[in-house]
Amino acid sequence: MKTLIVYATNSGTAQKAAQLINEKLKEKADMVNLNDQKVPDITPYDFIAIGGSIMMGRIQRSLKQFIKKNKKQLMQKKMGLFIACGFPENLNDYFEAILGDIGGHAAFKRSIGYAYYFDRAKPLVKQVMVSIAKVTETVEAFDNEAIQAIADVINGK
Repeated sequence: MKTLIVYATNSGTAQKAAQLINEKLKEKADMVNLNDQKVPDITPYDFIAIGGSIMMGRIQRSLKQFIKKNKKQLMQKKMGLFIACGFPENLNDYFEAILGDIGGHAAFKRSIGYAYYFDRAKPLVKQVMVSIAKVTETVEAFDNEAIQAIADVINGK
């Protein structure tokens, strides 16, 4: 199965999650960071995994634009969404805001845990990390079970 993992990342969290998922796939996926790469034609792909991270209650604009632009094609393909989120109590709201009416079509909608890359963060983001997440250094807390579950779906298990 030809798979594309499309993600948007500011600090590297979604990229790391995409890499962790890709490592568990039987056939390696093509990976595209929407924030710095041209979006490929998704026609030849059988499965599209879409990922991003929540920052201050929002997901990356480029991710929402990708979904909106490719909505018709995504509805005809197997697809799923993964997000990195340090506060998972609002996950369903995030998924609905990101996917809209195609959410019911997704093969998975999963939180993959989170990471705070304090050393890479811009000063304003560092302030948010300290005040809201109480983080003062880099923390990786990826959910390996969720990542495996996503890979299992893509692998057809």
